[in-house]
Amino acid sequence: MTWPVMARDLQQYLGTVLAANYRIERELGVGATARVYLAHDLKHDRLVALKVLRPEIAVAMGAERFLREIQTAARLSHPGILPLYDSGETEGLLYFTMPFIEGESLRDRLEREERLPVDEAVRITRDVAEALGFAHECGVIHRDVKPENILLAGHSPDGRRHTGGVRPLVADFGIALALEDSESRLTHTGMVVGTPRYMSPEQSIGIAALDHRTDVYSLACVLYEMLTGRAPFEGPTLQAIVTQRRYEDPPAIQSLRPDVPRAVSNALAEALAKDPADRFASMEQFSAALVDPTRRRRMTRRAARRLRVWAGVGVALSALAVVGAVAVRTQTSPLKRRDWVVVSDFDGPPSDPALGRVVRELVTTELNQSRFVSTMPRSALAGALRASGRPETTRVNVDLARELAERSSVRAVVTGNVETAGDGYRLVVRVVDHDAGKEIATASAVASADSVVPVVQRLGHALREQLGERRSELERNQVLLDIATPSLPAYRRYVDALARKESGDVAGSNRLLRDAVALDTGFAAAWALMGLNYIEARNLDSARLTLSEALRRPQRLSTAQSYRLKADAAYAIDRDLTSAVKWYTQYLSLVPNSVGGRSNRGLYMYMLGRYEDALADFDSAAANNPFGRDQDPPMVINAADMLMALGRPDRAAERARARSPASTPTTHRSCSPR
Repeated sequence: MTWPVMARDLQQYLGTVLAANYRIERELGVGATARVYLAHDLKHDRLVALKVLRPEIAVAMGAERFLREIQTAARLSHPGILPLYDSGETEGLLYFTMPFIEGESLRDRLEREERLPVDEAVRITRDVAEALGFAHECGVIHRDVKPENILLAGHSPDGRRHTGGVRPLVADFGIALALEDSESRLTHTGMVVGTPRYMSPEQSIGIAALDHRTDVYSLACVLYEMLTGRAPFEGPTLQAIVTQRRYEDPPAIQSLRPDVPRAVSNALAEALAKDPADRFASMEQFSAALVDPTRRRRMTRRAARRLRVWAGVGVALSALAVVGAVAVRTQTSPLKRRDWVVVSDFDGPPSDPALGRVVRELVTTELNQSRFVSTMPRSALAGALRASGRPETTRVNVDLARELAERSSVRAVVTGNVETAGDGYRLVVRVVDHDAGKEIATASAVASADSVVPVVQRLGHALREQLGERRSELERNQVLLDIATPSLPAYRRYVDALARKESGDVAGSNRLLRDAVALDTGFAAAWALMGLNYIEARNLDSARLTLSEALRRPQRLSTAQSYRLKADAAYAIDRDLTSAVKWYTQYLSLVPNSVGGRSNRGLYMYMLGRYEDALADFDSAAANNPFGRDQDPPMVINAADMLMALGRPDRAAERARARSPASTPTTHRSCSPR
């Protein structure tokens, strides 16, 4: 049953299956992850809030993991944390119960008053910081700190009244994860459950290794809103908020609320730092800095600079909640560093089959950043199809990919599918070995329509880590939202443009790419492909303009992409062979297995008269070919050309005879760019 169907009769259904323990009174609310009901606990004769997870979240998490995480959260005993009473699973539904608190949430208060007095906002923040700090000491990160999860009650759950007035209670620790400090856990998982306006930068882009500083950032967002009536970053979609958060600074708080003390604004600047290393190291530090600036640590120069440049006022818009869960099964990977993998075609949902191609390309882009595995280029796959007697347009499902891999040095096949899940999608990506099809790694996630790109990054990180890549290597990579695009419609056009280019329709490809950059003017990969299309069409003026658009956005290109693009532009547009060799040398330092990179640098070496160096590159390119050193006729001929130029005709003839008999015979041609 999907959530919309269940919404109509879930209360009655729960009343039936939980009748022995609970009487369901009424629905209290609906969130991104769950529905909440007021229920009467029959055994203990008390009112409770009963929370039922959305089905797609329940599927992604799994009952075993859910109950284990709830058990971790239930051990948190602090007067500022709303405790958990009970949890369970019934008929595929996962639920847990908490005390029902008479009162309101901080969100209710802000909707009524918009801003709070400075002293009260600081007091609430410090109380919440104390509770979160306790959880952090217990190894639990909240990950979804927001006004809705801060309850304002005149008494604690045990009935005692607070002498200091309303005491905030932090709720919803049920989806927090214990910090992963042991390899004995049954699964390696990453769970991002948050609300865009309060997510830290690292959480919103899918960094798996979150720590307590993500909660520091989120609590600072809540304080900012209590003081100003708006969150630091706001926008109509997740992409808009994530983009603002990465590239802009929030409005200076004293420009919106002049009576905010300097100590508070300074503490906010540090807590809202984009880099976790620039934030307070603990909730205790953040709390102390709000009232005693002499106790705060020295502000970093970067945080101070951000404080000085904060300017401008944003537009208050409602934000959408997002849920992206990555569930992972880990096994020992048989892959070694630089092993080849091939990405097969993905299946999309029947209502949107093209989404499978989009997710496949996103996964490939993420894997291309890996320095552990080498992803086979689409051009090499097309050559393998030709060599097997199949058209280049043949759909490569997992079985065909394994068949092609068996003829090569490819060690594994990446495959996946996308299914509809409520209003969003369920994404599953697997890596199987080429021999028996045994699963090496797998990851699945639920994504909303506007969170597909960051969720794919989390999937890619999960797979890469399972295959053997170190987490420190993952964190050095560019963010997928940057090197792809936050706009899924723009990326759809980019993927269609790639298909048009492969079919030879360069003009049609560029029409789609112009649509893509109209949707995201910073989409550097689209500008780059357009420029390469113009080079192919010999329109060098347009190529220069479009490639410069790509290269002036280095943060939207991976380092390797940037080097290769500079090399291609130096050769094709400027005819600067020395620069082309320099940039390809930089590129190959990051992607040493690149057949095209070795081949192109070899060509430029040849044109410079550096025949020995050219021969070495052509030999290296042939050796790196996953389908064997003699499976690329142009490469064989290029190497033979070099041997002739070096006065070694016998070896040249021997090399030419080594061409693969499976290849289509071609007339001799000298070195040409590929």
